[in-house]
Amino acid sequence: MPSVQETQAPSANGTSKATANGSTAPDAISANDNIRRFDPSSRVLSPLQNVLFHNKTRCFVYGMQPKAVQGMLDFDFICKRQNPSVAGIIYTFGGQFVSKMYWGTSETLLPVYQSVDKAFEKHPDVDTIVNFASSRSVYSSTMELMNVPQVRSIAIIAEGVPERRAREIMVTAKEKGITIIGPATVGGIKPGAFKIGNTGGMMDNIVASKLYRKGSVGYVSKSGGMSNELNNIISQNTDGVYEGIAIGGDRYPGTSFIDHLLRYQSEPDCKILVLLGEVGGVEEYRVIEAVKNGTITKPIVAWAIGTCASMFKTEVQFGHAGASANSQLETATVKNQQMREAGFYVPDTFEEMPALLAEVYQKLVKQGTIKPAPEPVPPKIPMDYAWAQELGMIRKPAAFISTISDDRGQELLYAGMPISDVFREDIGIGGVMSLLWFRRRLPPYASKFLEMVLMLTADHGPAVSGAMNTIITTRAGKDLISSLVAGLLTIGSRFGGALDGAAEEFTKAFDKGWSPREFVDTMRKENKLIPGIGHRVKSRNNPDLRVELVKEFVVKNFPSHKLLDYAVAVETVTTSKKDNLILNVDGCVAVCFVDLLRNCGAFSAEEAEDYLKMGVLNGLFVLGRSIGLIAHYLDQKRLRTSLYRHPWDDITYLLPSLAKGGIGNEGRVEQNGGGRRVEPIGVRYGQKVNFYGYVPSSLHRTSNPTLEQVKLSHRFVPQLWKIEAERRRARLNLPTLVPVIDLEEGKYYAQWAGGYVEINDDLIARCICPADLLQHPCPWDEFEGGCQMELEKYTDYRCPDWEGLNPENLSPEDENYESRYDTKKEWERRHESKCPHIHAEVEPSCRFVASFRKCTIVLDKAYDCAVGHDLEAARQVSRSRFEAHVLDALQAGATRVVPRRCLILNTPQEHRVHMRMPWGPERTPTILGHF
Repeated sequence: MPSVQETQAPSANGTSKATANGSTAPDAISANDNIRRFDPSSRVLSPLQNVLFHNKTRCFVYGMQPKAVQGMLDFDFICKRQNPSVAGIIYTFGGQFVSKMYWGTSETLLPVYQSVDKAFEKHPDVDTIVNFASSRSVYSSTMELMNVPQVRSIAIIAEGVPERRAREIMVTAKEKGITIIGPATVGGIKPGAFKIGNTGGMMDNIVASKLYRKGSVGYVSKSGGMSNELNNIISQNTDGVYEGIAIGGDRYPGTSFIDHLLRYQSEPDCKILVLLGEVGGVEEYRVIEAVKNGTITKPIVAWAIGTCASMFKTEVQFGHAGASANSQLETATVKNQQMREAGFYVPDTFEEMPALLAEVYQKLVKQGTIKPAPEPVPPKIPMDYAWAQELGMIRKPAAFISTISDDRGQELLYAGMPISDVFREDIGIGGVMSLLWFRRRLPPYASKFLEMVLMLTADHGPAVSGAMNTIITTRAGKDLISSLVAGLLTIGSRFGGALDGAAEEFTKAFDKGWSPREFVDTMRKENKLIPGIGHRVKSRNNPDLRVELVKEFVVKNFPSHKLLDYAVAVETVTTSKKDNLILNVDGCVAVCFVDLLRNCGAFSAEEAEDYLKMGVLNGLFVLGRSIGLIAHYLDQKRLRTSLYRHPWDDITYLLPSLAKGGIGNEGRVEQNGGGRRVEPIGVRYGQKVNFYGYVPSSLHRTSNPTLEQVKLSHRFVPQLWKIEAERRRARLNLPTLVPVIDLEEGKYYAQWAGGYVEINDDLIARCICPADLLQHPCPWDEFEGGCQMELEKYTDYRCPDWEGLNPENLSPEDENYESRYDTKKEWERRHESKCPHIHAEVEPSCRFVASFRKCTIVLDKAYDCAVGHDLEAARQVSRSRFEAHVLDALQAGATRVVPRRCLILNTPQEHRVHMRMPWGPERTPTILGHF
């Protein structure tokens, strides 16, 4: 009979360097970790025919089965393999990552692949698959795996695979030359070389069955559970197992008894064959035929399980799908009889099988066919911590201790009370709080008081800091948890956190026996505010109804309320000083809660003190206020509110400024206190100005300040102020900013059109001419309804062509000459007198009128404009779009027109009128004309 010698395939680099424990020696452990690493093989190993597994077999485990993988690695380690038998895990439901496993006492990382192609691309040495896929998906996964050319064997663990799918898998496997073990199998084992999944059981059973080294007996069975029993029987009565396979109990297994027994027949190291059949099927008869025709010559110890079926009057279905006799030929009794007649070693009962096997083994030993080898000492495998703890072999201190709830049993327990009793007795949220917070049942009035506090503290409007934080965070698009936490983080000594402080101070004063007056005086001497006393809105004459509700409930239901009475007495003292120094809701709840702890009978004095120190009172406020904060979050989400931005006019900007180049204060950083900043209120003629400026107070004492003095005294401000100035310029639609001179007495100067403008604190302007500093009324700037209109030069403020009027003839006493432009009535009076030097007018119809040297322009709110030589003529001109009429105004000799939302740019070389229309998006102003 032909025999084939088994050879061990070399490693990828042609060498086999190993340490004493079987791990790779070179670079096995990195310097910076405890991870065992292995060099992957670079080519497919080619074992000899009939050798299904050997000590170089590499496999993939299909499915996330960490316990099975760890069992295979432990078996590899105890067998002194150089490399783990598991090359990686294929898990299609997750991305590519690594799984940490143990190699002996060291840790190693196994790659986890989502794609079959990727896995085999990375590991060309893998030829075996252990498929843990479910019965629903095992068909598709197995068919995909069989498309990989290097796959030689697949073990299918799942039970309940549809018979049609199982037959299709068998046909495809036969066509591709792939060995299928299963379905419905635990797998198989090659002692000292390779094991499939959970075959052989736990490590102590593997060691006891001597599966860490090969023996001389090869067995095949249907039942995976019985294969463990065979391992035990063979190890006790022979030199051990050579190889064992459980083909699976389904009706259509991938391989049969004869397939594996023929392999054993061809392997010279396998001396004895063991066949464990069962009732149902005819696979045993194929083995009988092989023995009869001489194909199998090695001794076979066999037994068919299920002889008890003859005791039943009807056919019996045993555990496996195929364990049912459809004819007399398929019964276990007939099978055993036929095998005995064919020359098999068949015991009379299964209990006699070990003795018969030992007899056959000893016979072969005496003949010299089997030469027992010395028993090697297997490496020690540490016991898994979880298993050792379950066996009670070790104990470990717990990292956490919980005394309030337990979810391990059939029913959730709150402080020992089943959750069903919580609802059956209707203890409410207050009762649940008493169980979880205090680990005991409190009286009904105590539970009611807790619920009352939660209701009273649930919300206090959107204006408080916690609610405002939650609202702002919600409007920023954050989620519920973030918004809730943003509000909760504001709770402290200033907001919501007065309960603990009030309880501490009132309790200390009460226990020391201080009178209310002594308590108040003591706190005043220590410069401390009394926590729980005072309210921003409520007072003695306008009491807080929440406090009244708490007082009423406590007085009616509590057995004692001495601390509340003491707090009320303190309130009498404080309100005698100021009406709003009342006992607020925080103080009232705090003292009442202390009365509850001390007098309800459920706490000792030490326990009551401990709970107060733990901060349980603030816990009440946090729990209650969370209700309101969540409500504000939902409210803002429901309203679809946009991102919140606080308005500028509600912020006072007090930024430091870097003084630079000033008279008497060179290079000095100065806080904006010695000088006052004002809105940009004018345009410097013929030159762009984009900064604020100051002059020291010494300039104010100069009777006739000149332009040179102003320039010398000007000190530039930091860049941040320039940015702020530009923002204000854009808001007022001004092309430039006026250098403002701040004097200590509150007057401001700005260079303008060849002179200066002085503005006092009320922003009333007067003109100062450089020549004689005569005070003249300056119609230079006025803000009416948010609109601004200006004239360019001081000489344009009066018209020499008008009868009797000449700049030289004007004086402060002239009836057409006024010093203020602060009321609409003044505008109307000037309009009636038709004074041509009035530069702007706001009519009741929201039209704006500007008078120039040669014409008058009227603009309505639609920015249509009319031009004429006087006011009436201007009103009669047909109105059209603003652009055309501004050109008409320029042609008529107008110097400049500045309606709202228009920008002017003046330079010494050219004069342009730029306009930004009030409708549509912002865009670059259009040049309307030159003059």
